Amino acid sequence: MRKCSRLLCIVMAAASCFAAVQPDRGKQPAAGRAQVLQRAAKLASSNPVEAAGAAYWLGEQYEAAEPAIPQLIAALADDRPVDSSRIRRERHSIARRQMTSPGEEAAVALTKIGDPAVEALIAVVRNSGNAVARRNAVAALGAIQARRTSSSERKITRRVA
Repeated sequence: MRKCSRLLCIVMAAASCFAAVQPDRGKQPAAGRAQVLQRAAKLASSNPVEAAGAAYWLGEQYEAAEPAIPQLIAALADDRPVDSSRIRRERHSIARRQMTSPGEEAAVALTKIGDPAVEALIAVVRNSGNAVARRNAVAALGAIQARRTSSSERKITRRVA
C-alpha cells in the first residue's frame, strides 16, 4: 500500500510539473520531417546529455515532432541523470540547478505533441516491463489530460463571461 501511495505521489508531482508546460509556438519555426528524424536518432545516444537534448529539442517542435513518437516512446525508459541546465536554453542559477533524464525529457516532448502520442503512451503503461518507462508514460498522459481539462475550462469560461 505504501508503494502505491508513493508511486501515486510521484506520478501526481510529475504530472503537475508536465501540466505546467504550455505551448509557446512563437519562438521558432517548426522543423521539417528530416530534421525531426535526425534528432530522434540521437535519442539512442550513449551520451545522456545528447539524448536528453534531442528529446528537449523535439519537445520544442510540438506537433511537428509527431514522426519521432516511436523513438520518444523508446526513450521513456532512459533514467540516466542529466543536469537540465546543459540542455535547456534558459540557464538556471547554481542554486536552482535541477536534474532530469532523457526519459523525463521524452515524456515532456510527448506531452507537447499531445493527442497523437496518447495511444502509444497507453501501450507503454499497459505493456512495458520497465517501471521508469511506465512512470514517465503515466506522467505524460496525466499532463495531456490536464492540458485538455484546462483548455476546456478556458472555453467554458469564455462562453460564460
